[in-house]
Amino acid sequence: MPVAKLLKSIGEKASRSTIRGAQRKAFPRIYDDPRVIAQRAAAYSAPESGAMKELFGVSRDDLYNLTKSTRGLGGEPAFIPPLKARGSEAAEQVMGKANTQRLVNTLIESSNYPEIYKGMDAWYNMDPVYKRYVEIYGPEEGAKKFKQFNALTGMASPGSSVPVEINRGTAANWLATQGRFDDFSTYAGRGEGQYRPEDLREIKGHPYHSTAQVPAMENYLETGEVMMKEPKVKTYISALLPEELGGSWRVPVGDAHFSRGIGLADTRNIRTVKGKEKIPDASISNPELGTITDWWAKISDEVGLTPVEAQARLWGTLGHATGVDSPIGSSKLEILANQIMDQSRRRGIDPKLFRDYVLSGGDIKALGISASTAALLLGMPAFAEEEVRDPKKYIDKEIGPETFGG
Repeated sequence: MPVAKLLKSIGEKASRSTIRGAQRKAFPRIYDDPRVIAQRAAAYSAPESGAMKELFGVSRDDLYNLTKSTRGLGGEPAFIPPLKARGSEAAEQVMGKANTQRLVNTLIESSNYPEIYKGMDAWYNMDPVYKRYVEIYGPEEGAKKFKQFNALTGMASPGSSVPVEINRGTAANWLATQGRFDDFSTYAGRGEGQYRPEDLREIKGHPYHSTAQVPAMENYLETGEVMMKEPKVKTYISALLPEELGGSWRVPVGDAHFSRGIGLADTRNIRTVKGKEKIPDASISNPELGTITDWWAKISDEVGLTPVEAQARLWGTLGHATGVDSPIGSSKLEILANQIMDQSRRRGIDPKLFRDYVLSGGDIKALGISASTAALLLGMPAFAEEEVRDPKKYIDKEIGPETFGG
């Protein structure tokens, strides 16, 4: 049944809140019938381009099967709830029976659409990237280089779509590798029309550059440790690590879309920012994550997924309702591959060479390339530029556009 017709047949019950005593319905479409939600998400899914297969040797099917055959809960999570933590009343409120069943039903319904679940269940699997690092540098140095790449891209995620995160994160990794991280700090936060050196002009500016991103990156580059107060980025970086490097899928990555999807934006108290009321739809807090960890693990187990897989699938399935502005159905590895492929073609460079150039942060010596090729690459930015996307493709004109961002 077409989405619009199915939504009409269900009527007003489709968007009735499943949270007793909720203060609002900030993202009302999360409460639509799960059949509508899954069908709409499938319609929004991005087609597979083939770049991931060419650059990293895996298709969506391959990465999904690899994930299911090799990934489990992994090691210790980056976030462990304190034993005597006070917890969160807002989080407790989303854990009611009706809201729990809504989330279970939504996750189950999405299992009918491979264009959703295959890419989303494998969303955090970056093992093929790690494998390439080992091929370039060997096991010990490859692990070190991959961890830096993963941490810096993860730290570029606050307030970013995934393509922007990759653009900024790979740029930070390149400049750090070249001993130019000060250039990233100085120039990469600037918007269009503001001065930047020529080779930094394609790095996307960001409002959180000097607050949430650069300080965390600087601390990591100085200490090798991920030191952040809030849990989202720490759990995100951990989820992207291979199990042999300590990756863990035991705790969900509580980004803003997860908070919105489970209903926290409806149970938190209103925020006031610069004298204006703001919907409290930010990433999950430590007390909230401590409260919902076991609850989310039970939901995940009920649908046969790890907590991280379930979070990723919910992120994609509810993305049109929570404001996801990244390709639905594409894993992070696929988005990275698409950006590398697009940029290599625009520059007329062999895609696999440019892949290694990006991953190594412009480390010409490690790539062992000829002098003529090295001369071609020297001075060229070694990062993955943001994909050029048509936003109309991700808006349901019949039902109406959602509010993106955050």
